[in-house]
Amino acid sequence: MVRFLSWNVRGLNDSEKRVILKNALREWKCDPICLQETKLEKVEMSNIRSFWGIQQVGFSVREAIGSAGGIIVMWNTNSFQLVSSSCGDFSITCFLQSVEGSRLWAFTGIYGPHDRANKLLMLEVLGRISDGWNGPWCIGGDFKEILHFHERSTGHLRSNAMAEFWDFINQMCLMDLPLRGVTSHGQGAE
Repeated sequence: MVRFLSWNVRGLNDSEKRVILKNALREWKCDPICLQETKLEKVEMSNIRSFWGIQQVGFSVREAIGSAGGIIVMWNTNSFQLVSSSCGDFSITCFLQSVEGSRLWAFTGIYGPHDRANKLLMLEVLGRISDGWNGPWCIGGDFKEILHFHERSTGHLRSNAMAEFWDFINQMCLMDLPLRGVTSHGQGAE
């Protein structure tokens, strides 16, 4: 069974936040891991090892522009090997092969845009990934859109973007996994 984590960390420039992340990763024992909104313009192997606290780690990164955005997808190399990866404006897709069983699958980490035009562009790019891939595929991250009214802190109106997101989920035959592990510092899902 694969346990993955998707967490909008809202910045990793603070050493206290890095300690919280490291402790959470040790406790939750997830692999692979997708961190969004890292706000890191430069990411090196030493950063990744310090976040997770393990030496056997692989990663792919979409660095932040200034203090905005940033995505890191990382995995334990004792569990998965990277076959290939690609970065889009709002995503990283990693094709990973399990060390045990040699199963190949895709993992896409998302940090979505705020504006509707770029949301539609992001969904189009994800559609192209789906068209070129017929194996298992997991997408995790912050889409900057909701599927259910209870996920919104204000308002109860169904927006066009919400409807378009529902349509995308249905067209791609994706499943919305339940959120688990909500904390005051972020959220994780498995």
